[in-house]
Amino acid sequence: GKGGCHAKLSILRTPLVEEAVQVFGDWVTQTVRVYANSGEVEIEWTVGSIPIEDCLGKEVVSRFTTNISSGSEFLTDSNGREMLKRRRCQTADPNLPDAHCRPSVPQYTVTEPIAGNYYPINSQIMIQDKVAALAILVDRAQGGASLRSGQLELMVHRRLVVDDNRGVAEPLNETQSISPYDWVSPDGKVHHVPYRIGTGLVARGKHVLSLTPPATAARAYRSLQDKIYYQAVVAIGQLPKDTKHASTFWDLFTFRAKPSNEENASAKGPSKSTRKGPPVSSRGGPAAGRGPGAGLRASGLRAGVLPENVMILTVEKQLDDAQGGFGVLLRVAHRFGLGEDEELSRPATVALSQLFTAAHLAAPKSVEEMSLSANQRREDMEESRLRFPTEGKEPVVLRGEGRPEGADMAIVLTPLQIRTFILHY
Repeated sequence: GKGGCHAKLSILRTPLVEEAVQVFGDWVTQTVRVYANSGEVEIEWTVGSIPIEDCLGKEVVSRFTTNISSGSEFLTDSNGREMLKRRRCQTADPNLPDAHCRPSVPQYTVTEPIAGNYYPINSQIMIQDKVAALAILVDRAQGGASLRSGQLELMVHRRLVVDDNRGVAEPLNETQSISPYDWVSPDGKVHHVPYRIGTGLVARGKHVLSLTPPATAARAYRSLQDKIYYQAVVAIGQLPKDTKHASTFWDLFTFRAKPSNEENASAKGPSKSTRKGPPVSSRGGPAAGRGPGAGLRASGLRAGVLPENVMILTVEKQLDDAQGGFGVLLRVAHRFGLGEDEELSRPATVALSQLFTAAHLAAPKSVEEMSLSANQRREDMEESRLRFPTEGKEPVVLRGEGRPEGADMAIVLTPLQIRTFILHY
């Protein structure tokens, strides 16, 4: 760069992944990875401890510059759900297009041209034009902006030595530890200002880049978003010796698949596993009952029942009655926003009675829709909802409603809608 900053570069190539490791100094490294048969680029960064011996605070950003003609507009997620359109605002020069970013506020003045254009990024930030769309997905909340056309930046770490006058009355200087705010020195003097202990914090994270045509951008970033947020968690534990009563709720949804030569045992059904674990997607997982994969865990989620634009958020067993019945708390969500994709943004239908038939679980006796937090029935919630007087016609709300219908107990989900049910067995 212009400042003479050069990174030490080392490259590794294998049949599965190619990666380039960049070392910018003692406290900044970056690894760029491209996996085989993958259309994304993964960037893992490590920053810290940020040195402040020169008495200068530092904010570290990852900046991506492209030839995408995005102008003043970019998009950020709202709590990982809706994608919101943002517009860069710069009023220092009235001749620039960015100066007219707030038409409803003619006297709007930007006093912080950088900080004033930063937005919280929980999942992703994106720019696009008519040809290409670049989405950058994060694995933790960060601040992000597009300060120039075709450019995105994310703040990954910072360490300051001066208070920013935002209310905490101290600089943002996080270290390994800190003294109490009120402490007594050996001479008996009481102090009300804490002192820092140890070095500054080290931050590490990943950015995943997806470059696609605008029409298919949502298919890419919604899928990546789910993979990043819902990463598998490995848990190791000891099985109970009394396997007769060791059956868990997950046995209803996951089981050990039979080898193909165990046809004599087919009448007894698949042998159940007592290991806990969430059900896998109906579109993934190992094939059961053939070749070397026989005996691996398979999904009790019936293949093809869950549409591609729908995902299960919650599956939780609940005690239902004293006769041994139980309920299943089920939350299902539409994965795509309105207008994001020509096909996958359409309303989706899910047959609740057919979801878990692969685990030899009969259709539920009844289904009851609940509020999102599942603490009351939806119909009770709707009746007690506050209704404010409005003028003119009431706004049309596009959302799936109505009780599960037919033998399949089918329900409808509209774009980005989440619905909660209790399935009674």
